[in-house]
Amino acid sequence: MKSVSLVFFLAIMSCVSLYAQENESAFFPKIIENDKGKIVIYQPQSESLKGDVLESRVAISVKPKEDSAPTFGVMWVTSYLEVDRVDRLVTLKSAKINAVRFPEEVDSVKIQKLKSFIENEVPNWHYEFSLDGLISTLEEADGERNVEFKNEAPKLIFRTTPAVLIMLDGEPKLQDLEKKYQRIVNTPVFMLKKKETYYLYGGGKWFKTKDLLKGPWSKMKNPPTSLTSIEKKYNKTTESQETTPEESDKQEADLEIIVATTPTELIVTEGEMNFVPIANSGLMYVENTMSDLFMDVATQQYYLLISGRWFTSTSIDGAWTYLDANDIPEDFKSIPEDSAKGDVLASVPGTYAAKEAVLDANIPQTAAIDRKNATASVTYDGDPIFKAIDGTTLSYAVNTSSAVFLSKGVYFLCDNAVWFSSPTATGPWTVSDIRPVDIDKVPSGNPNYNVKYVYIYESTPEVVYVGYTPGYIGCYAYGPTVVYGTGWYYPGWYGMYYYPRPVTYGFAVHYSTYAGWSIGFGVHVGYGGWYGGRGWYGPPYYRPPHYMPPHHRPPSQRPPGHRPPAGGNRPPATTGQRPNSRLNAGNLYNHRKDVVSGNHQRPSTRPATRPSTGGQPGNVRPATRDRQTQPATRPASSGNGRINNDVYSDRNGNVYRRSSDGWQQRESNHQWSAPTQRPSNGQMNNSYQNRQRGAQRSQSFQRPAGGMGMGGRGGRR
Repeated sequence: MKSVSLVFFLAIMSCVSLYAQENESAFFPKIIENDKGKIVIYQPQSESLKGDVLESRVAISVKPKEDSAPTFGVMWVTSYLEVDRVDRLVTLKSAKINAVRFPEEVDSVKIQKLKSFIENEVPNWHYEFSLDGLISTLEEADGERNVEFKNEAPKLIFRTTPAVLIMLDGEPKLQDLEKKYQRIVNTPVFMLKKKETYYLYGGGKWFKTKDLLKGPWSKMKNPPTSLTSIEKKYNKTTESQETTPEESDKQEADLEIIVATTPTELIVTEGEMNFVPIANSGLMYVENTMSDLFMDVATQQYYLLISGRWFTSTSIDGAWTYLDANDIPEDFKSIPEDSAKGDVLASVPGTYAAKEAVLDANIPQTAAIDRKNATASVTYDGDPIFKAIDGTTLSYAVNTSSAVFLSKGVYFLCDNAVWFSSPTATGPWTVSDIRPVDIDKVPSGNPNYNVKYVYIYESTPEVVYVGYTPGYIGCYAYGPTVVYGTGWYYPGWYGMYYYPRPVTYGFAVHYSTYAGWSIGFGVHVGYGGWYGGRGWYGPPYYRPPHYMPPHHRPPSQRPPGHRPPAGGNRPPATTGQRPNSRLNAGNLYNHRKDVVSGNHQRPSTRPATRPSTGGQPGNVRPATRDRQTQPATRPASSGNGRINNDVYSDRNGNVYRRSSDGWQQRESNHQWSAPTQRPSNGQMNNSYQNRQRGAQRSQSFQRPAGGMGMGGRGGRR
């Protein structure tokens, strides 16, 4: 191709702009055409995503009108993204073209003009694409392994009749109320004591016992008015009080209430365990339970998945030990994605579901915070008390529910995924453009470990650009899979007030490729109204939604095959609509009044690495998408024909296409021919499978009315 083709390329690009499309499967290949010729931009092949920085390579073709065949090339691009995890959309805000490979006769001056032109034009493209499609096409996925999570098994309790687990943070802590009642404050349920009797309100019903830990608990048919009036006054739980259709008086009468004061998990089966074989494997699973319990037939070994961690035992009633995910039997990879146990594939290394879960755990929710309007406050139980963090220069406040640190004479506060600073422990607080020194060294044994996943990407005198990954709400990429919580037990603070800390066990936390993390209970009668108490699961406003497996739902609310394709969003048990996914409150930034919306002028430079521990001035991008702003002109369509999205590039810059005869490589003579050697290590096959999976996810996981939460699957309606 003569250098005039690049002149033509620039001429076309100067006349039109790319425009927003609802998903990348419909967007690509993007055809830009006028009377001088045609340019085709194929779907980017995403190599890695670090924070809000995406590295990818893009195959393109250029065909002037007078040429008989197009010329293909490859661009390597660093893109800067704005991520909306609620709508499951990513907006391309700016880009840097690192390299372009065309035939040798294209001179470097024209290449540089092309790179500069595209970099300047990207902000005008208003290009949105599916977050789930991006996840599917990313080529790198691995979580950190240098953290010391606590992976010992919690206490396990098995039951074959209806039961519910009530968690207390240690021995009961009592707070005096009126009418001689005392409230047990270190539990997320509403529990009272009067004289020698304990009262529990759950599922819209009252229960009582004389022995808090041993029971038994009995249902109260006619609770006194004093109980009901106190409950209405002091019970602030936001959990639904509704119960499942399967609830009956007989089941309520048989319900066993189990109270635990140490990390415990309850596994309930509906009667004796019913083992069902998994086709094409040596595994069986227990069908009549909400838990993920399996047996390897050959070894008679049991496997149990809790909070993303595998535990194994030779006996149900025996000792359970932690098993690294890499060491589970290979047969787990044979579990079909659309089966009743397809969700566990996210915890099986080497599967698409595990790769996508790890990638998703590394993608931030981003926002722009207005320095002028940003505010925060901290409440302490008495005077502030700080404790040194071993291995760091930091101290942290122990007598508050807030994450407050002292770093070299400056106080830092992480408030709902925004960093603030102050010269004093009590404020006033101003939004910070740097994070405290050594925050990344905070060990997992510290209750504020999660704040290291709140980042500052860049700043201007007016705005600070921030983001948080799912680690902030307890979802950690741990090697080849994801886990919930650190496994450490963090005792809450109790003085005049009680401040709970994040937990890992006790709430049947379950990961679904359809809905992300959710909580479940070992009770099969009435799941609503048992748990409240924000703070047990992470930052304020965060609580995972309730989980109910497909086979426990009415048939009309079950996805086909009892489970949707991997990556969708599981409907909750009561509505048939998708829940607010991993965040019961959706995007944490939606609760802030200091988030900036609209477009802003971008500075000319941007920091080279992400995420940053400092707030260096950089390339400014809008905090939220301005959907009202669209380019005045749009690229012409391809006419009657549609070009297939079947062109790829390898990491060396060679261009390939997938045909009915297999892979073909583009040669310098403008012909497609069989590759002189196979595309390296199946790279093209992986790229093809990733692209197909991304297209499926983008089309299937449409966002319902009502919003999505952190990490939930969905696309644009």
